[in-house]
Amino acid sequence: MQATGTNPTVISTGVIATQTAPDGARGSIELLATNGQGQTTGFAAVSGVLDASGYGTSGTTAATMTGGTIRVTGGTTWVERALIDVSGRDGGGQLRLGGEYLGGQSIQPVPGLFVPNLATPNAQSTFVAADVLLRGNAIERGHGGQLITWSDGLTSFGGTIQARGGLASGNGGFAEVSGHGQLDFRGEADLLPQSTTGARGTLLLDPTDIVVSNFAPNDASVSANLRLWLDASDTTRVFLTYSTDSVPTTASGTIGTNTITTSADVSAALAVGARIRLTGAGAVTAASTLGANTYTIAAIAGTTITTVETLTSTYSAGTSFFRGLVSALNDRSAVGNNSTQATQANMPLWISNGQNNLGTIVFDGNTENLSTAGNIMPATTALTLFHAFQHGSQASFPSQGRQFGVGQLNYADNWDSSGGPTGVVNPSTSSGTNAINVLNYNGVNYSGFLNSVAGTPVAGSATTGSRWIGGGSFLNTVDPLNPTLYETVAYNAALSLNNQNLLEQYMASRWAITLTPPGTGGTEAARAMASDGYSVFHAPYLQRLSISANISLVATNSIVINDLTANSGTGILALAAGRSLTLTAGAGGITMVNTANTLRTNGGAIAMTSGGVLTIGQLDTTNAGGTPAGANVTLRSAGGIITTGTINSGTAGNVIVDSTNSGANPAGANINATFTDYTRLSTANAGTTGTLTVRQAGPWSINLATAFTPLSGLNTTFSTTAGAMTLTGTGTAAMPTTFQATTTLTNSGTLRSSGQALTLFSSSAMSAGTIDTTNAGGSPNGANITLRTPAQTINATLLTTGTVGNIILDSTNTPAPPAH
Repeated sequence: MQATGTNPTVISTGVIATQTAPDGARGSIELLATNGQGQTTGFAAVSGVLDASGYGTSGTTAATMTGGTIRVTGGTTWVERALIDVSGRDGGGQLRLGGEYLGGQSIQPVPGLFVPNLATPNAQSTFVAADVLLRGNAIERGHGGQLITWSDGLTSFGGTIQARGGLASGNGGFAEVSGHGQLDFRGEADLLPQSTTGARGTLLLDPTDIVVSNFAPNDASVSANLRLWLDASDTTRVFLTYSTDSVPTTASGTIGTNTITTSADVSAALAVGARIRLTGAGAVTAASTLGANTYTIAAIAGTTITTVETLTSTYSAGTSFFRGLVSALNDRSAVGNNSTQATQANMPLWISNGQNNLGTIVFDGNTENLSTAGNIMPATTALTLFHAFQHGSQASFPSQGRQFGVGQLNYADNWDSSGGPTGVVNPSTSSGTNAINVLNYNGVNYSGFLNSVAGTPVAGSATTGSRWIGGGSFLNTVDPLNPTLYETVAYNAALSLNNQNLLEQYMASRWAITLTPPGTGGTEAARAMASDGYSVFHAPYLQRLSISANISLVATNSIVINDLTANSGTGILALAAGRSLTLTAGAGGITMVNTANTLRTNGGAIAMTSGGVLTIGQLDTTNAGGTPAGANVTLRSAGGIITTGTINSGTAGNVIVDSTNSGANPAGANINATFTDYTRLSTANAGTTGTLTVRQAGPWSINLATAFTPLSGLNTTFSTTAGAMTLTGTGTAAMPTTFQATTTLTNSGTLRSSGQALTLFSSSAMSAGTIDTTNAGGSPNGANITLRTPAQTINATLLTTGTVGNIILDSTNTPAPPAH
């Protein structure tokens, strides 16, 4: 079934069945919405059943019964509440939704599995709902089928794919779910063999994209697998017991001062940022609690302690002195795997400003640890474990004994060069270095990073052991590790590399830890942004990188900036002062999911080049009180629509907008933007078929003498989103122009065009003033003047249309102002 034309529609809502014939001839179903020249357009939709299976019957004579071929594609390809089946007794068939492998490339032939390219035209967008089953199983023998879902733009997939190998023999099939512009994959795929001799199939997800995201350990994409999240900076979850452990001394101090004198030197047992209490140990309290007699150390020297808070009482010599030790660190995940310690001698010390001005836990004794009563991780479960921590003060790492980790996966970190660790990759770092340790456990395979430096995977096994987290030395009490813990996160799944990268960046930005990203380059920023660096970025990590470098992200396909308000974000990506932001994307375009978000550079330039659409939110290059007071904003799109929020380039920056699509159709595209200063706008190299909408969020006074100066090549609309519009001065429009006010419109100047149409609209009374569309000696010699208002009151001083123009006065046909 094929529909052609400018906007064809093909919809299947029932059952279409063409099973493989008894003699083995395979069935074929095609639902194609094209323009008759092999290009997709319009709409192709399926709900119901498409059946080109080859299960075979009692009358079957064919030696081989395989599944057939199904192709569904249109400009928009939509599948919901559907079963699409190309299963076969002796092998799965071929399914194409929205295009071919990698958008049109031939798959390398593999005997018994793949067939040549079917040349299915590419959809612009493809949507597969969660209630869809795509089936290409081999039933008795043979390989699973080949199921491909593609679009040149957005592919959203929530369904289930089955392409199993046969019961007697055969491998799992091949499935691709790709979006050349953007991929949203939330579905499932079963490409397993059903026989003991078969191999697993292949699932290809191919988004050649860059994503900027506000990621946190409990992000929706990983929250279901989050089993443990211990955060030493969360003062509501850190509970302190005030103890005389390691400080058997007394103190004195005077009310209103900030100085405490101890009877003995306690500097070895305390540190700046630690909590202390005078007069009595008191009950266990949250670290967020600072009551009477409880203070934070600002400085310590011998027997003199300076406190952050002013003393609330006078303490006489001999007053009892206590230090705050961690008796509980409660889990931030939904599982409730709280870590506790009942023995004061084994409790670690809490430091309120230990790293990046955030709270940390110091394991400063040989046997200090926290035990978790819950079942953190079954021994057979896949695991991804993150530690953000700092090594102790040891100058070297001897060959055995140091343990630092989460129980149930009871591994010893033998950090030396002699044999490597039992459970983690041997890190290559010096003592005292801040680190992020990532351990991926699945079966017996480990891989890990320390500051993102890859090590050699080593084998190990998960064993049921003590459920603890901490430092000290359980095997070698002579030389403990004594680490400082910032944060620990564990998942009962082998997280994707992208999610690992985001978690790594989250910790790096939060705790001010320098990474060594995977890309090539001389600095952290260069390596992170290199073509072989990250494809996903944590928004605060980009902000941290901008302290040392301009930010430049290049994607061969698309750049997506997710909602920056997610995970308690501010909605603002603010670079360091004076740093520029450059985004370059291919046909997939540049998209900001929440256009209420803001990209801010504080005096640095913003430049975006898109091979497709460009949809962006608020852009701000102003630099309040700084020099320069603003910077250029440059937006370029190769024929794709440009849509922006408010652009503010300050008093020193220009806004350059370019929608050229040289040599292609259309030759230009629509630009929809709100500018704080339209006189600084330039539509350089604009195409000839697009439109420019310049919005003002409130009353607007436009000087006609300057309004048209920077504009060329685009039909233009000046509009208010709320309020009146006042036109002054004298100016000439080079292209058809519309002025559109949400309340009143007043023209006290002279509005001219050289044979171009002019339109004025207001929702209340209009004073059109003087308008002239004549084109002396030119062709055409005049153009229409259209005045529209529902208020039924139009005042005009002089309207001149030349010999071919008309004057149209309309009080009923009222266009709505464009949405902001």
